[in-house]
Amino acid sequence: CELPDGGTFRTAVHNLMTDDTKAIKFIANSKVVTEHQVGTSHAYMQLNGTTLEIHTAAKEFIFNKLCNSMFSTLNNGHPKFANITTIDFNGCINTSKVTSMARMFYGCQALKSLDLSSFDTAKVTNMELMFDTCKVLESLNLSKFNTANVTNMGDMFYACRALKSLD
Repeated sequence: CELPDGGTFRTAVHNLMTDDTKAIKFIANSKVVTEHQVGTSHAYMQLNGTTLEIHTAAKEFIFNKLCNSMFSTLNNGHPKFANITTIDFNGCINTSKVTSMARMFYGCQALKSLDLSSFDTAKVTNMELMFDTCKVLESLNLSKFNTANVTNMGDMFYACRALKSLD
């Protein structure tokens, strides 16, 4: 299941979220099918309490090469992402095609921990502002990040004031 570029994904997800949405969870091998399709990606979304679930019948979600601003509050156009406390990639994502993760989590002000150890970053060249203004982010697992091809990490952790653990 290939997801659209970061901006298109962000808009589709934001349009379904409510002000009470606190978590995003990716679920592969799902039998859930709803009318809330994300672009032409064959991913389906539904709210389950305060969690926005993103489902696919496929074995994994394949992230677009441009994941710029995917979960971002950038330009005040998607402020509901500022309320997200949890993003669970659930071991079912494939980021092997991604070349840019710029501003991917920019402004996720309520996000306390994030495990990105399943991210394949071998082709990524841009991580600028990736976690900018994640003010309460305390724990960040980047243990398998390969930054050999990254040419821009400008302000990657800007305003990450609460960061206590970085693997």
